[in-house]
Amino acid sequence: MEAELLSVREALKMEQHEHSELRAAVGLVCDGLGAIQVRPRASSLRSHLGVAFERARTQVKEALHLGMRCALAVFRSHYQKIDLEALSDGYVDIPEEELDAIDEEVLEPAKTLAAKFEEEIVPPPLEL
Repeated sequence: MEAELLSVREALKMEQHEHSELRAAVGLVCDGLGAIQVRPRASSLRSHLGVAFERARTQVKEALHLGMRCALAVFRSHYQKIDLEALSDGYVDIPEEELDAIDEEVLEPAKTLAAKFEEEIVPPPLEL
């Protein structure tokens, strides 16, 4: 019986250690996203992760909008008479194969342009 009790205590210790490690990891993620601070007994890890996910989702959406705004501003700086309203409608009605070819053609220039805005849009690395 005593061996069983000792085994259960060890298992409990390991679970508590893993829980503490998980709580610390969630805290790092939340801090990195600017979401919330994880405090002992504040609320469940699930709710903290939910808040962190929503914060990340919001940041991705904001980055998308900022990226589109930067791209349109670059277009305007090169072509003063460009129809920004027409561009905001998205792709023109062309066959999928042509769209695929266009996507392939713009891949490398898009990477180059994105690199110019990376510092403005991408958050700094998380310091561990």
